Amino acid sequence: MIFIGMYGPSESGKTELAEKIIRYLSSRGFKVGYVKHTPEGFDLPGKDTDRAFNAGAKFSAGVGNEEFFIRIRGYYSLGDIERFLPDVDIVLVEGFRDADIPKIKVGKCPTEKMTAYEYSENFDDIVAWIERLAEKKRNMVVKLKVNGKNIPLNSFVQSIFKEVILGMVRSLKGVDNPKEIDITIKLS
Repeated sequence: MIFIGMYGPSESGKTELAEKIIRYLSSRGFKVGYVKHTPEGFDLPGKDTDRAFNAGAKFSAGVGNEEFFIRIRGYYSLGDIERFLPDVDIVLVEGFRDADIPKIKVGKCPTEKMTAYEYSENFDDIVAWIERLAEKKRNMVVKLKVNGKNIPLNSFVQSIFKEVILGMVRSLKGVDNPKEIDITIKLS
């Protein structure tokens, strides 16, 4: 899963661009998610889930026939919430301006760190870039999770993990031609 941030002033077209990117990439077979960070909150005031939350519940959730939401107290970084997200290729993110993820600038505002594109009707360039990032991630050989958080590995580190672990596993009796290896290490 890769995160692509989007930032810009209010009413600059971030959500409209996100919708356009989601439609396009979904039509190309990518599984795309969306995360919005906002200080205002999301639940509908006065609804049962909002009332329970305001009464002091640690969390409240709404479940429908084809969707659900969960509202949990506290601040959560992208790394924290990643473990709650379904398996997707790409997550578009509005907000989380301090996150170290590649970002698309939309509209007139100061350029932030990690800005990869400034959107000015160059939609084809942006989706081609996102597709390249997603394909690269899809083809990743080694994936590492520590405490539920995905840790990105460059190709050199992936190669080291792959060759060392493969060498160890191949030396074990009863292992013939491994195609996939899962290892879980629980500390403490």
